[in-house]
Amino acid sequence: MIESQTWSRWLREWAILALGLLVATHVVNGITYEKNGVLILVVILLSLLNSLIRPVLMTFFLAVSLPLIIATLGVGILFVLWLVNAILLYLTGALVPGFDVATFGDAMWGALWVSMVSLALNFLLGRQSFRLQSAPPRRPAARRKNHSDDDNIIDV
Repeated sequence: MIESQTWSRWLREWAILALGLLVATHVVNGITYEKNGVLILVVILLSLLNSLIRPVLMTFFLAVSLPLIIATLGVGILFVLWLVNAILLYLTGALVPGFDVATFGDAMWGALWVSMVSLALNFLLGRQSFRLQSAPPRRPAARRKNHSDDDNIIDV
């Protein structure tokens, strides 16, 4: 049996995804849906695709774009995440009748809007915590001097 905390977390993630998709459909002209029931189906299918297909796509695109990621000192990974989200959004548009993503460019813009709304809501709801923590430098452990009869060993 699944705990109630897990259910509430899933419902919150689905609600945030639904709001992100709602914003994307209003901002991006090429993304449309017919009725609210279709949007709920899109949220469920997109969540399943994120769980099942996203790890495979991320592995592939991270391996292919590793030189870009290294050259940009890690910033290129944001492009990879954006690309994978756009592919999943475009695929969802192809699979769900009543939800249309006209072009891949529209999917790219839609994925960007969904990501921005998700980031903002997760930050406001306290799910994502951003903190910078500095730890004091560690001192090397003091070596114990061995008081044996073997004084021919040089301790460094």
